[in-house]
Amino acid sequence: MHNLELLAEHLCRARIAKGVTPEQAAEQSGVYYYTLIALEAAKISAPTPSMLLRLAKYYDLDFSCLMQLAGHLRHGST
Repeated sequence: MHNLELLAEHLCRARIAKGVTPEQAAEQSGVYYYTLIALEAAKISAPTPSMLLRLAKYYDLDFSCLMQLAGHLRHGST
């Protein structure tokens, strides 16, 4: 599984664990609905750091982990 697929799975699981729909997650996180859907489907090849930060804060996830999965950081980087 590629990193973008892992990122997509990670975000989808976080949303489900939070008990919200994609519409609710988009509205409450500040990420556009269609962008969130595309992220969860691994259809965005380069999610922006600002988008990942919004989702990390909303889902209470490790921002550096999301950055690494998105290809913005190499393993072991901070």
